[in-house]
This record gives sequence, C-alpha cells and structure tokens, in this order.
Amino acid sequence: MRWVKYCIVLLIIPFGSVLCEILTGSALIGLSVLGYKYSDKIYLNTYCKKYECCHPELIPHNLLALQDKLDSKLFGQHIIQEKLFKAIASHFETIEKSKKPLVMTFHGSQGTGKNYVATMIAEALFEKGVDSKYFHLFHGSQFENQDRTMEHKEAIRNEIYEGVGKCPYSVFVFDEVDKMIPGVFDSITALLDHHSLIKGKDFKKSIFLFLTNHGGEEMTFVLHQLTAKKGLFRHETKLHHFEEIMKLGVYNKEGGLKDSNLIKSAVIDFYFPFLPLEESHIAQCIIEEFRFCGKNEVTQEMIDEIMKQLGFNTITKYAHAGCKQIYNKVQTECYF
Repeated sequence: MRWVKYCIVLLIIPFGSVLCEILTGSALIGLSVLGYKYSDKIYLNTYCKKYECCHPELIPHNLLALQDKLDSKLFGQHIIQEKLFKAIASHFETIEKSKKPLVMTFHGSQGTGKNYVATMIAEALFEKGVDSKYFHLFHGSQFENQDRTMEHKEAIRNEIYEGVGKCPYSVFVFDEVDKMIPGVFDSITALLDHHSLIKGKDFKKSIFLFLTNHGGEEMTFVLHQLTAKKGLFRHETKLHHFEEIMKLGVYNKEGGLKDSNLIKSAVIDFYFPFLPLEESHIAQCIIEEFRFCGKNEVTQEMIDEIMKQLGFNTITKYAHAGCKQIYNKVQTECYF
C-alpha cells in the first residue's frame, strides 16, 4: 500500500506514470524530497476517496451512533445496553495502549438480537458497515466437517492473519459457533491473548465476536426463576446472574467452543446474555418493522394481527423465535 502512495504523488509530476512503472529504490529519493507527510495527505485525498483505506482518519469509530442504536433500536436487552457499549468504548479509549484484542461472546436463543447488534457494531466502526473489507464474517456451516478439522483451523487462522495484516482495526464475527466442530478455534488462542506482536502483526486493536445459541435455554430458565420465583423485575437482573451458565453452556455442549482453549486460557473478556423476549418487546419489534416499510402510524390492530402469527411459551410467556420472523410477516402486511 505504501508504494501506492508514492505512485499517487509521482503521478502529479509530469511523466509520473513512467516513473511509477520503474519504481525501485529511486522512489525513496523522491519521497525524501516531497516528504512522507505530503504523500500521505495526497494518498488520503485521492486513492482513499475511491477505495476503502485502513487509516485512523478514515475509520469512523462512531461510538455515539452505536450507543444511540443500542438505546433506540434494541429491545428487551438491558444488560447489553448497559455493558456492551462500555466494553467497546473502553477498548477504543485505550486502543494505542491495549494489551490484547477485545474478545466477546453473544449468547441467546434465535431472534434475540445477536446478529443485529453485530451489525450495529460494524456500522458504527466502518463507513461501509458489514460490507467493509475489514469486517470478516464466518458462518458455522462452513466449519462443521470433522474430517476437515485441520483445514478449518488453518482457514480461520489464515484469514485472521491476512485481515489484521491489512487493517489492525478489523472485526471478526463467528456466527452459529454451536454448529462448528470442537477445537476449531484452538489455533487462534495465542492471537487473542496478551502480547505485543505475533509475526509482525498487531492483533491488539481488533475485535472478535463469537455468536451462539448455547446458553439460551439455561438463561431462559434462570430469568424465569429470578422474576417469577424470586420477585426480581426483569430490568433488575444483572450480568453476573448469567455469566457462569453461559460459560458452562458453550464449554460443555457440542460446538466450536466445546472444551475450547479460548475458555481455558481466559482470553474471552465478556460473555453477554441476550435474554428471551416478552410480548411487549415483540410489539416494539413489530412497530419498528412497520416504520421501516413506511407505516409511521401503527395501530394496536396491526400489532395484534402480527402477534397472532407468532408463538409464545405458555408458562414463561417468552416468544419462541424472538423477533426473527417479524420482518417477513410485516413486509407482507405492508405490501397489501
């Protein structure tokens, strides 16, 4: 990428295109004359206007936007709203002095917001959001073949090395970890631990997210016990009520984190619970989806019509699929 900067500067000079073609050690002489800072500024205002660049001035890290989305677009997840923003904000606040990458796991049943929040993070950190070349998404179905364990390990490790090499601020998201083969992450444990550099690569500025359904059933049971039996209001439940069951859930159940060195080595910084959603939260999701399709005035009748199509547990009253099925159902109503 540095050679690209030099070429851009030289292209401004007459016959610069010829010089770029024969760029060798002579480029260093040209650089010393023009000055590196000048070439860097030209690079930012030309090449980086057209192509995505990994430069502190060009990566938004819009944490205020993240906080706003968590507060206004995420429903029923008070622990996430309370703790996740602080974890990410503190990571960037001390990023130049950081000793390790930020590593987090998201636990919860389907439709509770795990992928939704991962997307929010991408949109806050990168101008292109999930389409950024610095945002890396791994699907569980890609890494579920036991006969290809070594191949899977190498593929993950290689993409992380390559990604961090291109941009130390990269974000890596592993979705459906419960579908992955056990031990698939053992090859990257050292990369997520405390270190300075590994093979010249700086991993300390990156973020790693592991999304899983494991722990969802256990959290549902604990939440119901705390609210129905012990008299706590939902919003009074805390992170510590769920941390241990999340950790045990992924460590003992089949999946990418079963008996994982990531857990044994304590490189995971935060285990975040995405709690099951109640009817009031589902109603908020329905209203949001109607607004998304242009229906700003949402009546109770419209909400009830969608609600009748969804399933709820008769005892806990939690939605079976969270907000996952709402988008298509609302779109159908909007269409007609």
